[in-house]
Amino acid sequence: MSGVLRGPIAARIDELLERRAGADVAYFDAESERLAGLCHRMAERFARGGRLLALGASPQARSDARHVAVEFVHPVIVGKRALPALGLAGEGGPLEAQTDLAAEPEDIVMAFESEAAGAVHLA
Repeated sequence: MSGVLRGPIAARIDELLERRAGADVAYFDAESERLAGLCHRMAERFARGGRLLALGASPQARSDARHVAVEFVHPVIVGKRALPALGLAGEGGPLEAQTDLAAEPEDIVMAFESEAAGAVHLA
């Protein structure tokens, strides 16, 4: 690792970065086909007028849901079109009730849980 850090701290950071990179590679090797299929299904729904509804109840999950919704509405890749998305959070009342009010048949629902629960669900 170049820069200001040297010695055991730099070595530990390098080790953690390598472990994370290895975990990323293993995950995408194992899940790439399933992720590609989900992306294709999402594209079909967007083409039919669907929106992404990202849900989160815990503070961390609310942050994740809002972040994902913003990434669809304001893509960081120049030239990519925005896609309709809403971030629904627990402050607006029970998520089930919010989803019942907001969701249309072609919409995509992506629900985030806290890190402790460790899951993202797509419906």
